[in-house]
Amino acid sequence: MGKDLENKNFLKTGKEQLLKTVSDIVSQAKEGEEIEAYATQSYETSIKAFKSTIESFEQSNSHEIAIRVINDHSLGFAWSGSLEPSEVALALKLARENSKYSSKDEFLRLPQDSHSTVIELDTFDESCLNLDSSKKIQLAIDLDRRLTDKDKRVRVVERASYLDFAHVVAIASTTGIMRTAQRTGCLLAAYVIAGADDDTHVGGSVSISRGIPGLNMLKVVNESVERATRLLGAIKPPSEELTIIFEPRVATIFMNSLSAPLSGNSVYKHRSFFENRINELIAVKELTLLDNPLDISSITASEIDAEGLVCRSNTLIEGGKLIQFLHSSESALRLGAKANGCSVRHGLASLPVGGSRSFSIKQGSLTKNDLIRSTAKGLLVQTISGLNSGVNTISGDFSVGAEGILIENGEMTNPVKEVTIAGTIQKMLHNISGIGNDLEWFSSGTSGVSLRIEGMKMSGK
Repeated sequence: MGKDLENKNFLKTGKEQLLKTVSDIVSQAKEGEEIEAYATQSYETSIKAFKSTIESFEQSNSHEIAIRVINDHSLGFAWSGSLEPSEVALALKLARENSKYSSKDEFLRLPQDSHSTVIELDTFDESCLNLDSSKKIQLAIDLDRRLTDKDKRVRVVERASYLDFAHVVAIASTTGIMRTAQRTGCLLAAYVIAGADDDTHVGGSVSISRGIPGLNMLKVVNESVERATRLLGAIKPPSEELTIIFEPRVATIFMNSLSAPLSGNSVYKHRSFFENRINELIAVKELTLLDNPLDISSITASEIDAEGLVCRSNTLIEGGKLIQFLHSSESALRLGAKANGCSVRHGLASLPVGGSRSFSIKQGSLTKNDLIRSTAKGLLVQTISGLNSGVNTISGDFSVGAEGILIENGEMTNPVKEVTIAGTIQKMLHNISGIGNDLEWFSSGTSGVSLRIEGMKMSGK
């Protein structure tokens, strides 16, 4: 197979084509009408290997556009999965028609361009786009082979895959915004099933990078196999209250659960337990939480937010004190705050809201081993499950399934399975007793560190 020339050409022309499309839409605004057009183009390669052969090879090239029309404080919205002129024209027509049926709201207006200087980020690496498809396939096959050969207890390589993407966005509005952004990324991902007699467990790992040179296959192999094999012989322990230590990737999942309650949109809808708590202590003084889309270590780093405003680093929690929320332009208006470049879209078929793009906890001074050695009775949590039903971001209730390894007098002892750990997010933030120095970035765009939390309830047998 040859180089992905379509991929290469896509990035050379994508921004210009998208910018022309959104500019043309905005130029059709009628008197008294505000229009915003947001268009994206994405190219993705996905390869899965199984038993040293290709299980699947997929490439996709997608286009989407979302249009907001505001007329006399009434909002109309429409979306299309095509940039064909007829489809774009239809989307604009539907957005205009929809605005006729929505209620008037004084806070419905498009954001004004602040004319802040855009900080150009190096979020584009051609290496994952220019690599021959045959070499991408070989990466997935090599990963599958190494996983199989790593440990005799590995029974099945459930997943050995390579994925890359290129993403381009353009936005224009009648309020003066006209910007583009682009980013690339690639990853290796693995899940293995290890077994001993009738006991089996799953372990997985991911390496994500802006380009091919940053991928770490050895890390994926070692972590996947270790996480599966070290749970063999796991017991279901008795229920008790103890200390838990989240590994970095689990800590990331926990911290991501703060995105909704920290969203200004949740606050003005009275769906956040942080409402009316600005400048109050909501966590231990050792905790500082940032949302910094300008950190290119994050795979979701971007110069602009989902409304075209310039991104910046925002300190949300500093020294345990709540400083600000994640704002869209709408939530900022409703709450009397300033927009802070934190607008995100959960797919183009939805409206922009305030949300996190690149959460990052300020590192502590302790290693994961330091945290373990100084824990008398605890659980090192390796995986959690049941997030959709077990985490309530409105009330703060936190109850999830978990697997991990018990800690007794500073030493890891028995692996455990089929347990539930429970508490509330509010108490967990106040009960943090140790923050690791092992910061690691994950495919969600968020970084994590080892995190120790006291007073969690573990339900076993």
